[in-house]
Amino acid sequence: MITIRFMNEDELGLAADIDVSESGSAIYQCVAGQLKRIEQTWQRADWSAETWQENLADWAFLGRDVILGAFADDHKLVGMAILGYHKTATMAQLVSIHVSRAYHRRGIGSQLLAKLVPLARDMGKTEMYVWATNSQAAVEFYLNQGFQPVQPGHAFYRGDIEDIPMIKML
Repeated sequence: MITIRFMNEDELGLAADIDVSESGSAIYQCVAGQLKRIEQTWQRADWSAETWQENLADWAFLGRDVILGAFADDHKLVGMAILGYHKTATMAQLVSIHVSRAYHRRGIGSQLLAKLVPLARDMGKTEMYVWATNSQAAVEFYLNQGFQPVQPGHAFYRGDIEDIPMIKML
């Protein structure tokens, strides 16, 4: 059984237990607000404890207003999501969401996001955005959760970047 609960800043070191390694056979690009699937074999190695610390520091800059953890029965952290909601008056940012590779496809990412959405709404937010990794698994996860690619002209649209800017109406 997985338990989803709020995490404290002093528990962030547990994030190094999350195995973010993955591989796939397709990626996406966002071209003029349209997703384009590209057949391409790719692989991402797990992050070291140092890489986790660097990313956590970067995410602190973006805002870590809410941190949720997904814990297995043995109290091991197997997933984590970070929400920032002080960006704009109406928009929250899904700063990070990661689930350990051994726990993929068990609905943990969906559970984490399902807990964050009402928190963002309670703060008066009407949109949530994320810079999705361009992997097939990540982009399709967000599409299944109701996110859409950001269209040209939107404040968060950027051309020629690897990550995919996506937004969900709350």
